[in-house]
Formats: sequence, structure tokens, C-alpha cells
Amino acid sequence: MGRNPGTINDRRPDDSISAMLDQLYLLADSYLKELADRSGGQVYRADTVALLPQAFAAIAGELRTQYLLGYYPTNREHDGAYRKIQVKTSRKDIAIRARPGYRARSGG
Repeated sequence: MGRNPGTINDRRPDDSISAMLDQLYLLADSYLKELADRSGGQVYRADTVALLPQAFAAIAGELRTQYLLGYYPTNREHDGAYRKIQVKTSRKDIAIRARPGYRARSGG
């Protein structure tokens, strides 16, 4: 009897939706961060439309000054094993972003 029709546990209906969206955004953020870490990339955030030009400018600036390195591993085994890699430089004014390793192909 003391309940008003149309209310559910005295909470606004959008409270649970907001909480669910917050959790989904946190989960998406963690996925993007992990993807960036595994690929040697970086996440550029633009939480509002007003921040998009700043994020795009940062991405464009990075693309203009990046280098791509490749190498042929001395271990030519096709064993599917994970192999760590490390990139170093003697210059102090360089930022290095690289993935931590790769999985060798398996099979022959």
C-alpha cells in the first residue's frame, strides 16, 4: 500500500541506465587501452566533440614524425611461441612505443 504507482523502489529509471552506461564506458576504455598496449599504440581521448580537433591534431603530429622498424628474427622456428622484443635508442629526446612481443607462426 504505501507505494506510488509508476515508481520502482523509489529510484528514477535513468539511474540504473546511467550506472550501466558508466560501467560499459569503463569496460570499453580498458579494452582500448589493452589494444593500444599490445600493439604499441596509444589511446587519444576525446570525451566531447569539442576535444576532437585536439585529438586529431595530436594524431596527425605523431604520424608526421614516426618511423617503422622491422627485423628478421634469428630464431626461425615456427613453434607458435611468444617472443619478447625490446626497442632501445641512445637518444634521450625520442619516445619509443612498441609492442612487447609477438607470437611466432606455428607449423612449417
